[in-house]
Amino acid sequence: MSDIKTKEQLVQELAALNSEDLKAMATDLKIEFADNIGDDTLSKRIIGNQFPEKKVKKVKAPKKAKDSKYKKVLIEKSPSGRFFLSYSVGEVVPKMEAKQADELIKAGYALEVQE
Repeated sequence: MSDIKTKEQLVQELAALNSEDLKAMATDLKIEFADNIGDDTLSKRIIGNQFPEKKVKKVKAPKKAKDSKYKKVLIEKSPSGRFFLSYSVGEVVPKMEAKQADELIKAGYALEVQE
């Protein structure tokens, strides 16, 4: 490869090469390929090797507490007999379904913990 500085210059240089030259260049760059690979595919791999694209990871915004379907609760009485739940007295449950948490709170078995 001559003094290539941009992706466009590389594309132009690759377009001017024949199949054997493309394969030789790919071999020099240690790019693996099958013997029957097409020129376009090999050119794309060479470009990708020389100008790798940055992967952007999408991050979801955290849900607001009001929209949450979970609540954080403190167990006041053992719910194992009445609700068949295996939580201990004094235990803080960081993520309990809101419907179940509301039932425990209403029955006096738990208190909602504000964060």
